[in-house]
Amino acid sequence: MPLRPGSLTFTLVLGVLIALMPFTNDIYMPAMPVLVASLNTDVPGVQFTLAAFIAGIAIGQIVYGPLSDRYGRRPMLIAGLAVFAASSAACAFSHTVDALAALRFLQALGLAAAPVLGRTVARDLASNEQAARLLARMMVVSGVAPIVAPLLSGLLLAVQGWQAIFLLLSLLGAAMLAVIVWGMPETAPKDRTPVNPLTILRNFGQLLRHPAFLAPLAALCASQAALFAFVTNSSFVIVRGLGYSPAAFGAFFAIVMVGQIVAAQIASRVVVRRGVHGMIAFGAGLGGLSGICIAVLAWMNVTHVAALIAPMTVYMFASGFLNPAATAAAMSPFPKIAGSAASLIGSLQMTVGAITGLVLSLMYDGTARPMATAIGLAALALLLVERLLLRPVRREARHRARHAA
Repeated sequence: MPLRPGSLTFTLVLGVLIALMPFTNDIYMPAMPVLVASLNTDVPGVQFTLAAFIAGIAIGQIVYGPLSDRYGRRPMLIAGLAVFAASSAACAFSHTVDALAALRFLQALGLAAAPVLGRTVARDLASNEQAARLLARMMVVSGVAPIVAPLLSGLLLAVQGWQAIFLLLSLLGAAMLAVIVWGMPETAPKDRTPVNPLTILRNFGQLLRHPAFLAPLAALCASQAALFAFVTNSSFVIVRGLGYSPAAFGAFFAIVMVGQIVAAQIASRVVVRRGVHGMIAFGAGLGGLSGICIAVLAWMNVTHVAALIAPMTVYMFASGFLNPAATAAAMSPFPKIAGSAASLIGSLQMTVGAITGLVLSLMYDGTARPMATAIGLAALALLLVERLLLRPVRREARHRARHAA
């Protein structure tokens, strides 16, 4: 049965597409220590499988958007999900860490279609405030993934082993593939231009030279850097540094992620009244202050877990306003190359986040200070972006609106 754009079911499907990437990553993380013994390797070997996954996501996101601008959203989603489902199943039968790393790279290449094209379809259907509203509703769905995935992973590891994680991901990919094949309408504009490498590069250059794209993109990258700093290092800080159990860490992590879900739900209701630029300003201001607070408390040697979890929950609450509004603001002026815009947003966010996580993994000293410093610097960058880049864009948008009226 075809899905009707604007319906609750359609929004749910788009939310699941956005959620597939964090779910796939977060359900894998608890299995990494088990893989060291199972595949007869070492910790760096297993960490390489995560690096291969991140590389595949970053590369894949660059490809799918421009191709979808030419060939449509459905064909690219179908191709990506088919690769994801097949390679996920193959991962379950890996016997060496090198084979798993190669298959995880292929898995990520397929998976990259889901978040890019989920955002692109949202832009096809709406722009500005309405797009931000739809993206916020999608974020409510995707925000559940980081909460559910670690809990489900622990259950699968205890009952069936790490192979069951990849078999579950394969089934999930196959189910979403069926939904797209039989239910997803094509949403790309009918007027499409041929795609070649020079056209793709020209489109990317057009986007990166346009302040209306560059300013919200910079805010999204700063926000992502802080999030990756927390996601990749908080378990070491809380479990090893502060002495809490892995189960307690899962509960703390869930509390932080709930902040984003609550904010996204509120944002979907108020964005039309406040406007995308008002939402961005609020999210950047609150997120910047809470992120700096984390760094200050760490350098004051406040070691209670609440000194990290409380301001980080506020930060994620702020990102629930910032991220959908900034994504909508970046993509709305470019309907004919919305796929290229979504590709750049996703790939650059992932690249910035991956670099942040890599640097922090080398700087871990048993305390929260390296992670907190990275979050604080990213938050400061967010405040500067809002002040120096986003405010001029907001003034220009208001100026155009007055002249149009």
